[in-house]
Amino acid sequence: LTAIAAFGLLCHYYALKGVRAGNQTQLKLGGLVALVASAVAMVLQFNQIANAPFTFSSGAYASCYYLIAILNFVHLVLTVFFALGNWNRSRLGLYKSDHWHVDIVNVWWVWMTVSSLLGAFALSFS
Repeated sequence: LTAIAAFGLLCHYYALKGVRAGNQTQLKLGGLVALVASAVAMVLQFNQIANAPFTFSSGAYASCYYLIAILNFVHLVLTVFFALGNWNRSRLGLYKSDHWHVDIVNVWWVWMTVSSLLGAFALSFS
């Protein structure tokens, strides 16, 4: 999941570089691939939560696992929402003169990827 999030971050950064250079096609392509990556990561996170071999009542580690995994899922849902909005606005040509929204969403992508990495690191010692 973290690798997919990192791939989405790279795609969004590619889109950001495109809009900074005035390349709307690069913005649309990078934004669309980032949107797909975030949606795939969201589905995989849901499947991981649904197929965990334990429940909330299985102990402290299981509760921490669910807390971190569910919060990562929430981050991914928000990322899909932001990526969809960014891609749709770029598709409509709203970022031709002002693209600060794309910069702000890139900050969100960085945060989401780092938080996913920290969650994966915290859960890898069982």
